[in-house]
Amino acid sequence: MTDLAIIVPVLRRPNSASRFMESLADSMADPPVVYAITDKADAATRRAWLHAGATVMTSTRGHRFPQKAQFAYEHTTEPWLLLIGDDVMFHDGWYDHAMVWMHNRRVCLISTNDMHNPFVLNGTHATHPIIRRSWVNDAGASWDGPGNIVHLGYDHAAVDLEWTERAREDDAFQFVQGCKIEHLHPTWGTGRRDPTYELGMRHYHRDHELFRTRQEKYAI
Repeated sequence: MTDLAIIVPVLRRPNSASRFMESLADSMADPPVVYAITDKADAATRRAWLHAGATVMTSTRGHRFPQKAQFAYEHTTEPWLLLIGDDVMFHDGWYDHAMVWMHNRRVCLISTNDMHNPFVLNGTHATHPIIRRSWVNDAGASWDGPGNIVHLGYDHAAVDLEWTERAREDDAFQFVQGCKIEHLHPTWGTGRRDPTYELGMRHYHRDHELFRTRQEKYAI
């Protein structure tokens, strides 16, 4: 399957690799390629994802989620990209439901159903999006313009706010309820809080303030 690249920026969680890959394999017969985007110094995580069957790439842009996502966009070729964390569970039929909308020329960002976030569930937000590459090439999933899938100024939080708003501006956003990829997160009581979660939340308020500043400057 070559139409979708699953992009997983990973950091110091080697134990998540086998669970992620097994969940994906259990959800469909012919899974897309998984690209685990790792750090040069994180040898244990690289080994774990390679052993689990992922294609492992080492980011040369930096260790933060936006940097790894942009690196992956620049070093893959599939026409669609699923940006996702390693803390998820794939449910049967997720890809089939998404594929229906991948054939719709209007749709450039598919909001997968994370099964917990109320803003995702009401169809107004995308935590783990499937993004059309040609849209990124031509318009950008960030207010930084063509060729940018995320704004590199964020630490981790708020990247999803920006790509959601960009897709809505272009009337290219589509929530797909049947595309169930469950987010196993401490906020919903489905995941364990660990140092990687804490690191991701470190600049939560700064990231959201940066989003508001950018929204005032760039939003249509």
